[in-house]
Amino acid sequence: MTLPLLLQRVQDAGHAVFDSGPFDLNIIGQRSTDMESNRFNDALSVVFRDVAGDWQQRAWAITTDPGQYWRDNPGRRAGVALLQAGQMRGAFGFGKHKGKYPCLVQTKAVTVWRPGPSLQILPDTPTQTGFFGIQIHKAGRGSRQVDRWSAGCQVFANAADFDDAECTVRDDTFMGLCRHQYALHPTWNFTYTLLV
Repeated sequence: MTLPLLLQRVQDAGHAVFDSGPFDLNIIGQRSTDMESNRFNDALSVVFRDVAGDWQQRAWAITTDPGQYWRDNPGRRAGVALLQAGQMRGAFGFGKHKGKYPCLVQTKAVTVWRPGPSLQILPDTPTQTGFFGIQIHKAGRGSRQVDRWSAGCQVFANAADFDDAECTVRDDTFMGLCRHQYALHPTWNFTYTLLV
């Protein structure tokens, strides 16, 4: 059976595609070449098979780069974090964003660039690998600018796309899909693949 186009891109980039049954989620970020600050101009897609074995895909507007506030006021001396493209196998699990609401939190080391306020990646741009609190979480309802919502996290523009207020398992929100995977495969963590 032919892979969906986005999964073919993942495979062509040398990364694993997950297809071990229903709700084996492929969580894929796509960073825009436009690194202008404060815009939710990237995408996050989830591609998976449903219980009938058919491929399904959902996609939402996110940012994969930090907002202008954190570019100008990095929380670390090394500078603001920009998650490096690649596949982070099993690197995210359930947790809470600032102790307030469920999200996906970093559970394994990831690599980030420390490119400075312009986010220009040059051959000598420093990288760091470790635990930096990178999360997949939400901004506010219908947020139009990134501002302080991201200091390196992968952040949904619209809270309703990320989750519903009741935290029920639904197929049309990101966290609902994650809860589906957990219900069927409770020992699995989540893999995030970031494409550029």
